[in-house]
Formats: sequence, structure tokens, C-alpha cells
Amino acid sequence: MLKGYAVRLYFMGWQTLRVCAGLFLAMRVILYVWLIYYAYTKPAQSYEPSPVVCGKMAGEVYEFSRLYFPFWPEYEEGFSKGPYYVRKNDCDISIKSIFIAMKWPKLEPAENHRIYERLLDRGGLLVAVTPIVAIENDLRQWRDHLLEMRSFGEAPSVAYDSQLGLYRNVGSDYSWGRRSRRIFWSEELGEVSSVTICNWQAREPDFYACEMVFLISGTLKVQVTMSPEKFVQWHEVRRALEAFLVSRKKAG
Repeated sequence: MLKGYAVRLYFMGWQTLRVCAGLFLAMRVILYVWLIYYAYTKPAQSYEPSPVVCGKMAGEVYEFSRLYFPFWPEYEEGFSKGPYYVRKNDCDISIKSIFIAMKWPKLEPAENHRIYERLLDRGGLLVAVTPIVAIENDLRQWRDHLLEMRSFGEAPSVAYDSQLGLYRNVGSDYSWGRRSRRIFWSEELGEVSSVTICNWQAREPDFYACEMVFLISGTLKVQVTMSPEKFVQWHEVRRALEAFLVSRKKAG
């Protein structure tokens, strides 16, 4: 009798262990499936960088909305391994160059950062700003270099365009294939104050853009790319960009 009771007790214990083991295994499977489901269905936590881009150019701190930037600024060596996001208003890092896209005439951030001709066709401006290095502080040298490249050893012929208020080279427009280039420049008090290269290239539709270079206070070099329709307003564009950059200086 005792032997039969022991057998039944052993059998019940064994069945209980099997049930517990099965439940434990099922719980592990359910937990594993739930973890996989959660990992694939939980909302991604995206990192939102600061809405501000800032840094030093020529010793001055500048601050911009990041909405202007189709590309992040290029910082000086040591911060070139990736984009640098501003944290805790730390703007002491020197900027090597910035490239911003904006609408004319209000200079608001461009809604569509599709670069070059698409933005230009919509009346936009593409603006590159860099601190001036020693060899860039005289636009006359840059103008002379461009003219020499297109004069083929002869003295360049210069005319004044009274409608634009600019000088330009005549009779030596540089052409190659289905492309051509013209040079314009402005002078103030005997100094070359801006140099513009207008490029034309046959496309569908034709692509025609002008790149104007000017200096601000001898510290910044600005290169603005615009459509030929905007180039007629080159003086207004230049003054507006000068005021825009001054307004982006951060008070010390």
C-alpha cells in the first residue's frame, strides 16, 4: 500500500514538474516575442539638434537659424569628423565656411533646399561666407587674374555698363563648347569692391547663373550665386546681405 502511494506521489510530482517546466518555457517564448515586437513597433526617438548654428568667423561670433543650412558649416580642423551641434550656447568654435540658402528679397530661409538652378529659378540666393585669408583681401588681383585668362596675351578691353553700374570685359567673352562666361566688377574710390562671373550653359532649360564676390569690412569674403534677373539688382543684394550678416553677430 505504501509502495503504491509512493508511486502515485512520484507520478503526481513528475507531472507537476513537467507542467511547471512547460509554463516556464511558454512564458520565456511569450516574453521573447513581446520584446521583438516592442523593438520593432516602438516609435523611434530621433535626435533633434539645436535650432541654432553658431561659431566664430574672423574673431566675431555669428548665430544663424539652422533652417538656412542645406549643409552643416565646415569648422576648423579638429571638428571636421562630423556635424557640430550647439549645446549650452557654446559658440567659441571657429568656422571655416558656411553655405546658406535664402529667398529674395526678404532673405528668409529657403523652403526648398534643392540646390543651384532649382532654387535660383524660384528667386533664391545661395550664399557662401568664409573668413578672409591674406591672399584674398584684394579683389583687384582676382579681377586681373580672370581678365588675363580671357585676354589671350592682349590687353583686355573694358567698357562701363551704365545700366548695371559695373565695368565688364568686352570682345573676349570666354566660350568653350556650349558654355560661355562674362566678367563684371565694381570700383569704389579706386578699389575693386566686387567681382562677378556670369556663366551660361546650354541645358533643358538653359542654365545661367552669376556668382558675385565681395568683402565685408576686410574680414569676411561673401560669394552669392543668383539668377541673371537678380544680378540686375546686384547692389541691393549686396547691401541686404551685408546688413543680414551684421544682424547675425552675437552680442558678447
